[in-house]
Amino acid sequence: QRLFYYRGNWYLAAFCHNKKALRALALERMSDITRTETACLEMDDQQLNDHFFSSFGIFGGRPTDRAVLRFSPKAARWVAEEQWHPDQAGQWLSDGSYELRLPYADQRELVMEILRYGPDVRVMAPKSLEQEVCHRLEKALGQYEKRPHQKK
Repeated sequence: QRLFYYRGNWYLAAFCHNKKALRALALERMSDITRTETACLEMDDQQLNDHFFSSFGIFGGRPTDRAVLRFSPKAARWVAEEQWHPDQAGQWLSDGSYELRLPYADQRELVMEILRYGPDVRVMAPKSLEQEVCHRLEKALGQYEKRPHQKK
């Protein structure tokens, strides 16, 4: 359908006949490419834009939820200058923190981005996103808990 550049990588927007859905395929991961005589299913630009660019991240799809993230005053000045998504909305709060709202369909990449900020971000909504971030943080902390043979 088209090539697009996202976070330092090139992707091919394509219709997967096996999955019967649009997919973003990383060019760097492609090998053994062969040409077939089968015509591709052509899709209009609006349909492609709606799928690949209407929600946060590379996974695409129409937004199903809106994340509300609150960043500490320490991280706020950096986050306020970033564009996570074209339809994001941000506001400064009276305590110097920054609240960012953005649409998403698949939380996998968004969770990784949130975890990058560690203690300087809190998921305010939705609850499902907050729970997944908490779950991932608990698993990470479990990697560092004292083991019986270690000194306390």
